[in-house]
Amino acid sequence: MAYFVAGDHDAAAGEARYHGGTSGLAPWPVMWLAAAIAAGRPEEARLALEICVANFPGIDLGSVVPRYMFRFVRDEDHEQLMTMLRQGGLPA
Repeated sequence: MAYFVAGDHDAAAGEARYHGGTSGLAPWPVMWLAAAIAAGRPEEARLALEICVANFPGIDLGSVVPRYMFRFVRDEDHEQLMTMLRQGGLPA
């Protein structure tokens, strides 16, 4: 998450995937999806989205925070997360 808010989206995607993105443990697939989109890696983002939807039935933009992860403190970080999730295909 620190890499994401620092703007290092490649590192954020790699760390999220490494720390459980493929296992489906929250919040890793959610962060992986957002970071992969921000890093311009749509194929990787599609995989992360599939994991999110498969492991978190009913997940959508309105339920991400606080159900699956805490809200970022800074509004701009939270907005970036939501924008990337929306662009990544997470349902509204």
